[in-house]
Amino acid sequence: MRYIHILFSLCLVLAVRCGNLGSFRECPCEQSSGCYCVQHSLCRTVATIEGSALPHARLNATSHGCSEGEVCCGNLRKKFTSRASRQPVACGVRGPVYRILRGETDTGPGEFPWMLAVMKNENSKWKFHCGASIISKNIALTAAHCVDDYEDNVGKVAIRADYWDLKDKEFEQLKVEKVVLHPEYSSDPPRNDIALIITQSNFRLGENVSPVCIPPKTFTFPPGTRCIATGWGRNTYVPNDTEDTEMKKVEVPIVSREICQRRLRRTFLGRSFRLHKSFMCAGGESQMDTCQGDGGSPLVCNYKDYYFQAGIVSWGIGCGVPRLPGVYTDVTLYRDWIKEALDLYA
Repeated sequence: MRYIHILFSLCLVLAVRCGNLGSFRECPCEQSSGCYCVQHSLCRTVATIEGSALPHARLNATSHGCSEGEVCCGNLRKKFTSRASRQPVACGVRGPVYRILRGETDTGPGEFPWMLAVMKNENSKWKFHCGASIISKNIALTAAHCVDDYEDNVGKVAIRADYWDLKDKEFEQLKVEKVVLHPEYSSDPPRNDIALIITQSNFRLGENVSPVCIPPKTFTFPPGTRCIATGWGRNTYVPNDTEDTEMKKVEVPIVSREICQRRLRRTFLGRSFRLHKSFMCAGGESQMDTCQGDGGSPLVCNYKDYYFQAGIVSWGIGCGVPRLPGVYTDVTLYRDWIKEALDLYA
């Protein structure tokens, strides 16, 4: 348990200022006052229709005089309330679990507050590139293959926090100060696929933006443990399939290295393939997998209601193929390297 207390002490940070309601236009609603025109992802009120829960704000999108793309909301997320939170924010605290109509892979705004989007600049436009996670007030954890092209060109990459729908216009974007690849990273053959992104300014930590816990190197996630991966990647490995604009989640079981290697050898990799020691595996259930576009995203596991990052989405053979797990960088192996970076850059 002392390891848990050490992690908590490292992850405790102060929450910061909230937004200003003066920037939103009031609209009429059932509660007669205190309703504002906002993007639907900024509204947390939930109503029930035909036995299913969905954001109440979406019911009022066309009837209350709000602009296109806005909804009339009577219960804004705390980020936009007038009272600033000054309470410490612990690592690994998951936000409200939203019930969404479309299925169990949907997420809600703020549900995974450590989730980040790595953006790349193409032709003066920012485009989604990879996933990442917050591990400190100014440090993100991602896959090295996501940022190895930007080690000497950090101006072409940025980080977005408090970002749920890629179409949202409200988010926190941070410039990158430095990209730190693991010194033994290799893309071919893949190994040590892990990197840190140091931001020029600190994240505005609070309810919707907070770090994930990093497990101590002695921590183990036994085979069969069900963990959660999040991201904006494709749903299937099909050339014309599109990436999701709303963040998705998928629950996958940890798979032992021995079983994973045996199953990967049944693919075109062949019987001589050896899974590098820097990797772990999870998944192997039909249609329940990470996919192209999810690279760099975290795989997190629940331990006593706190979420620890077990892996980083790295590579795989296809997506959602039965009995064929996805491959993740094993974060527990890099605890010392991460700790050195926190001491140096945080």
